[in-house]
Amino acid sequence: RKSLLVTGLAAIALAGCSASDVDRAQMFLPSAASGIATSSVALDDLTMARLADSDVPLILASRDGKVTGTFTQDAGDGGAEVWVSPEGTQMSMENGVLVAADLSGEALIRVEPSAPVTALAGASYVRAYHHTDGDGARVTSYDCTMSAPRSETLSILDVRVPAATLTESCTGPSGATIENAYAVAADGTVVRSRQWVSADLGYVDLDRLIR
Repeated sequence: RKSLLVTGLAAIALAGCSASDVDRAQMFLPSAASGIATSSVALDDLTMARLADSDVPLILASRDGKVTGTFTQDAGDGGAEVWVSPEGTQMSMENGVLVAADLSGEALIRVEPSAPVTALAGASYVRAYHHTDGDGARVTSYDCTMSAPRSETLSILDVRVPAATLTESCTGPSGATIENAYAVAADGTVVRSRQWVSADLGYVDLDRLIR
């Protein structure tokens, strides 16, 4: 089903947008002639109007404030959602938590726990990251605490989205720290997150545009 984001994008496309509104949206969705494929979406293939007409679940990925690509939902894998880029890069998510990704040379193969982040609000727990590279597999454990949710209104593609935002603060070996953030919509969907992937890649920012 389509989210309120899609409805909002349709309204933007049909209403009299200012040039600055269009420019801001097109930083994320450049115009192109071709349509949206059901298995993958190239960033240059998207327009606001095309996105508003699509039912394909879509995630926009970025790093350091720069868009790096799009991911569309593929077949599930034992409860995890599998997302694939046009280039064939894959990542898996459970309850909005990134649990596997081949986004760098150091592949993330498992993250525990993968419980809904709202269920962890106010709790302390151990989060385990499983990675593999040319030297084999390893597990790194972090002592984490999830904040209480705070109400916030996000701006995603110029659409305002009410959400509950939670911050996860973790400390690992030798005092290494990571901080993940999750914004959860009223229906329980994580619509925006910043999640740590690996030491060589760092963080990835994920916006759920169609859900």
